[in-house]
Amino acid sequence: MSNETSGAKKPRSKRDSTKQAQMPPESPDTSPQKQRAAKSRATTVGEGSSQNRNTRSSKASEHDADKAPLNDKQQRFILEYLIDFNASQAAIRAGYSPKTAGSQAHDLLKKPEIQTAIAEARDRTSNRLELTRDQVIEQYRRLGFSDIRKAFDAYGQIKPIAELDEETAAAIQGYEVEMRMLDGPDAPPVPVLKVKWADRKGALDSIMRAQGWNSAEKHELTGKGGGAIEHAVRVVLVPPKQKAEVETRQIERDEG
Repeated sequence: MSNETSGAKKPRSKRDSTKQAQMPPESPDTSPQKQRAAKSRATTVGEGSSQNRNTRSSKASEHDADKAPLNDKQQRFILEYLIDFNASQAAIRAGYSPKTAGSQAHDLLKKPEIQTAIAEARDRTSNRLELTRDQVIEQYRRLGFSDIRKAFDAYGQIKPIAELDEETAAAIQGYEVEMRMLDGPDAPPVPVLKVKWADRKGALDSIMRAQGWNSAEKHELTGKGGGAIEHAVRVVLVPPKQKAEVETRQIERDEG
């Protein structure tokens, strides 16, 4: 007969089964050192969880503070500011005092919630009108670099509107017809067509501002509330020097 393979399990004897059944279960270690260590671990875990909850609560409070609702005056200021981007006038129209409108507008524009609201309003306008910065600058370019010669034909007559190219048509703001009287009492009036051309310099200035190329311009400095800058001057009055009066007399010498 062949020997059994090494991987085969040996049958458990009855004596081994009896010993295993008689062994008492292991009791947990109830020594004071082990109890203190377990309590310390539980306290550390509890403190860590509490710190995490406090951190999450603090972050949530900061997030809620960033989204603090704007009051009526602040909302009105944003709407007025988006009209002409004149902060001082927008503050006045929003109901702030004209005496402190400049400083109030300065403080309002520094608030993060005001900046966010203005940026969101601009984005909504751009999305609603489907406008981009490049499109606006392109329109300014058409006005700034327009050529009035393209509005006339080879004979010096103004071209019909249908014959104008897009850039020339964009540069024309409108037409005006004026009736002029010719010499002679029986001469009929002659209509004269005037072309109102776009402001080229204004368009070029707008491009300069949009690109930040006019940063070297001078800016007027004002004091608090848009008023004059206050200077503290110390005046010291010094009395004029007086001529000293000196009495002179001849010294008498003793002869002897």
